[in-house]
Amino acid sequence: MYALGTDNSRYLFSSPSNGDGNLRTALTRNGGGAESQNTGVGPLHVGEWVDLAVKVDTEAKELTTYLNGVAVVSTKTDISAAELLTDEATSAGYIGKSFYVDPMFNGAVDDFKIYRAALTPGQVAEISAEEAPTLEKLTTSAFAIRTTVGTPPRTALVGAGELHRRLHSLRSD
Repeated sequence: MYALGTDNSRYLFSSPSNGDGNLRTALTRNGGGAESQNTGVGPLHVGEWVDLAVKVDTEAKELTTYLNGVAVVSTKTDISAAELLTDEATSAGYIGKSFYVDPMFNGAVDDFKIYRAALTPGQVAEISAEEAPTLEKLTTSAFAIRTTVGTPPRTALVGAGELHRRLHSLRSD
């Protein structure tokens, strides 16, 4: 659904259905073999809006995945969001695709936010309680946001710490 970071060696990503059929979130600063992973809460359901939040809590040293405002899986990690971008990075990642040769996300993203600090579980639940939109049609399937490393794009993305987005899966598998 997204890949944030430098490349396929430093990233944070979530996939709606990994090779084992489960939602997966992973964080690494040293490639796939060194990932902190949250896996095993089942796949996202086709045709259903889901509120997905991922928290990288540097202070607590935890990576937590939330579905619809509820923490579903958490793992310990010593990786911080600040370690994901190197000085050589030419972008900060993608929404809807991976750093790897994976299929594009077949769904809609209604909201995508990055916060400067980790939200509390109550804050995640409050944001999740907001009413989901009615999907009528997709008007844009892709767009590019380019910026210089260290300069944030002029969008709702405001920092690093917590990723929160509402999405609608259109996958057929």
